[in-house]
Amino acid sequence: MKLLRYLYVFREFVLISLLFMTIERIVSYKLLTNYINPDYHIFVYLALIILLIFAAFAMVPASGRDVNEKSSGLGKYMVFIILIILMNLPHDSNLFYEHLQEEREFNLQADLSEKTGKKRISEISELDHNGTSLPGAISDKNSSKGEVFKIEQDNFYSAMEDIFKNSEKYQNMKLEVKGFVYKSKKLKKDRYIIARLVMYCCAADAGITGLIFDAEKTGVSFKKDEWLELCGYIEMQNAGSSRKEDKAPVLVVESYKKIPPESSPYVYPVNQ
Repeated sequence: MKLLRYLYVFREFVLISLLFMTIERIVSYKLLTNYINPDYHIFVYLALIILLIFAAFAMVPASGRDVNEKSSGLGKYMVFIILIILMNLPHDSNLFYEHLQEEREFNLQADLSEKTGKKRISEISELDHNGTSLPGAISDKNSSKGEVFKIEQDNFYSAMEDIFKNSEKYQNMKLEVKGFVYKSKKLKKDRYIIARLVMYCCAADAGITGLIFDAEKTGVSFKKDEWLELCGYIEMQNAGSSRKEDKAPVLVVESYKKIPPESSPYVYPVNQ
């Protein structure tokens, strides 16, 4: 009981210290990329320094308290307690996938681009980001037919963006891509999306981006959220379940293999 009294006397110091240790654990175990885009990690490091300062100042009021004082008014600390508990819970990405699949469906309707006068696929996988630099995209110099363009975590977002903006450059090109399986109700029976989660700022604003793939040649029905490495070539096809849908780049799968899930399902467009 005396230990509990001491914990109550130093309650601010204890809570701030627990919050500091929780965040530090996330950083040291390299879990921060599951929550925040790496470009914003500097703010987390600054927060750790501020928490250390707050913890030191929290010792001042605690030193003047009586260890026998009655415990009361713990309600105002519930926000900190709940936050610390939530941050220490296991990260279940499957629950997050379910949320995304229920809330964010693909839109396969085409609209007219005023700038180019050409039809494009709108919001097919949130690829209308305003980025102009595409370091992960393939260049005209290395787009020879015999070459296989590999799409992995580091260049996933920029490659997807370039494929939809410059589809003609990728026509009949061999691609190798890794990601998890997403199934939209707006796609045909043998159509899926090889996808990743795009994190612009933090996990709360994450969305799915990816490339439609045709699995008819494989004769396999893939399960949602399983990770695959696909190899095939790009064709412009009617991708949706409706005949009115405009053509979109589709990966015709020639071979595949199941792979272990990546350490993180996220890609970060700011870094690409």
